[in-house]
Amino acid sequence: MAIDIGNTAAHFGLFLLNARRPLPARLKTWTLPTHQLHEKGTLNKLLKKLKALPMKESIMSSVVPRVSHQLTSLMRPLKIPLHIVTAKTPSTLKIRVRSPHQLGADRIANARFAWELHKGPSIVIDMGTATTFDCVNARGEFIGGAIAPGPQTGADALSLKTAQLPRVVIKKPRELIGRTPQEAIQTGLYHGTLGVLREITRRLCQKMGPRTHIFLTGGLAPLFRNELNIRHRYVPFLTLWGLYYLWDDNSFFSC
Repeated sequence: MAIDIGNTAAHFGLFLLNARRPLPARLKTWTLPTHQLHEKGTLNKLLKKLKALPMKESIMSSVVPRVSHQLTSLMRPLKIPLHIVTAKTPSTLKIRVRSPHQLGADRIANARFAWELHKGPSIVIDMGTATTFDCVNARGEFIGGAIAPGPQTGADALSLKTAQLPRVVIKKPRELIGRTPQEAIQTGLYHGTLGVLREITRRLCQKMGPRTHIFLTGGLAPLFRNELNIRHRYVPFLTLWGLYYLWDDNSFFSC
């Protein structure tokens, strides 16, 4: 079981052991809003669901420490080892950043996936609460990247920090020129996000070289993938696959 706890959503994926090429067999995935994992009722339902699954091992990345502690406690009665990813987790991916202890575990998993699928320079764009750009060089080293606010985070900030602008849900606007405040915000956020994606990716590719491969993932990625105008591979639940590869690097499970 691979578990990815983000600020907005928590993703769970059950994988078949020893089925690695070209991608490990994913038997089941599901998603919960992260805030629900603070609720006792949700945790009880999750425990019941986990008990019914044929798990041997589990591995987790999390950017929400409180939820990490809750899930660790939840898994303990199941007597199934839970391995929590950090920058110190052994891997074929080498981490070359200035402050490894500050690195999000999800970004490590993203970079590990990229190195597995493309043994060359790669960028993973992960669109969630934040939009992250994770860079792996030709030597299999995670060298850093960029972090920008996610489009929905931008929408929430506009609503919170202004007296009259409404909160909007991110979607592709029907027209470029918004005729209401809601439409104008959607236009600014949608096309502004496209501009951020294109410009940061273009500059990173200039730095990393012409053979750089682009992967796109995250809950908001489907809204933008067809408008990105950059050759890329869209991979839903990419972080979960990266967690599987990190687990496999360590051979936690022995038959």
